[in-house]
Amino acid sequence: MGNAGLADVFISYTGRDWGWASWLDFILREAGYTTKVQGYDFMVGQSFVNAMDEALKQSRLVACLLSPAYLDSRWCGEEWQAALVKEKLLPLRIAECDLDGLLAPRAYLDLVGVAEAEEARER
Repeated sequence: MGNAGLADVFISYTGRDWGWASWLDFILREAGYTTKVQGYDFMVGQSFVNAMDEALKQSRLVACLLSPAYLDSRWCGEEWQAALVKEKLLPLRIAECDLDGLLAPRAYLDLVGVAEAEEARER
């Protein structure tokens, strides 16, 4: 499975949050959006840095799944910062975490404590 060319949304996540990433990918595809997701679209043996660069450049928005693990990740930091610079940042808070620095003033979609899948989908 893979997406060639431009995608509507690149989903930026850390491995610990794979459940959220795969859920969001399903919801977006079901709604008719095209996505890029590392877990599906990056090929074994290809340069990770190059694949990430291409995914960020070829996506209209970057959905960043904010959690403590995400904020602690160097690579995820590079991803949200690149999205911010290109005005593609779509932050979604999926776990309790403190947003500081450049993320502090950003509005985000808050999914913390949303137990029902339908409510999360609506948001």
